[in-house]
Amino acid sequence: DMEAFAGLGLVATEIFRYNRQNFAFDQDQRFNRDELRFKMQVERFRLFRQDIRDLVELTVQKMDLYHMVGALFIRMISIYYSEGFFAEPPPTFLQVAYYLSQACALVYLLMAIWLSMHASIKSHSYATRLLTRFVRLPIPGCSELNLLNARYADFEGQGGQMLRVPFWRGDNQWEERTSKVEAASAASAAPALEGHTMAATSSDNLETGEFAYGGASNMLGREQELLEAVEFRTHRHVQIFRQLQARWQCFDAYSRVCMSFGVRHMLQSINYYLLGLCMVQAYIPDVGFVLTIIFQALAVNITILDVHGLPCFGTFDLSFIGFVPAVLACTA
Repeated sequence: DMEAFAGLGLVATEIFRYNRQNFAFDQDQRFNRDELRFKMQVERFRLFRQDIRDLVELTVQKMDLYHMVGALFIRMISIYYSEGFFAEPPPTFLQVAYYLSQACALVYLLMAIWLSMHASIKSHSYATRLLTRFVRLPIPGCSELNLLNARYADFEGQGGQMLRVPFWRGDNQWEERTSKVEAASAASAAPALEGHTMAATSSDNLETGEFAYGGASNMLGREQELLEAVEFRTHRHVQIFRQLQARWQCFDAYSRVCMSFGVRHMLQSINYYLLGLCMVQAYIPDVGFVLTIIFQALAVNITILDVHGLPCFGTFDLSFIGFVPAVLACTA
């Protein structure tokens, strides 16, 4: 009988040792899986943050181009103001049209630069707000990190699983530590809310971690929601960006319109200057007519491309009003 009991004890010891090794192996696999899951969550939201930066960079690069082109055009207008004098005075109406076109071009170009500056600044500021308050990296907190570790004391609380006979009752069904850690975290957080110090987490810099979308609730126990963020949130970071984009989109649009009008008035002033040279000084009206057709075609083309687009039959009267003064100057 003693030998039978000793044999049973030896078998039970080997089964216990086998299940303890299985527990250690399963916990090691779980740790690697959860560690990879946390890393992939961080990488996913790092891509989301890069999307925000790329979307904002579209506006910033365009506004920087408006700055450079507008400054070059203003320099050209300044040259015409300071050096573009007529050797022989042309008719008064031509001089008035020439200087008024330059003044309008200067005002529109200054407005284009000013509006583009506002669009660039507001896009930068709202993108920073979006990155710092809404689209955050999902950094795990202390409670989530406590779920990753495992102790042999946890194995001691598995009950009948410690003596599961191999190949008989299926796989081991280990009791997870999620509920235990959540209860412990809630119990330890209660004194902190009441104004007491918490010695266990006073030196923990992670605290509760960072929430991915700037929410007020922890993702502990809701990791599947975070993993399926793209599917059921429908790229929420892009939706938030589109909502904020309305704050600077008007500056972007009107900057383009002012740039278009400024370039058109600059072309008109160049046309009037060439008319004064051809009609008054050089006495070659044919060249004046040809130059007028070329410059007015360019002006109409810019208006169609930047303002009302194609088809333009309903709004062609805007372009027609623009080249009427140049045509009247030629015929006069």
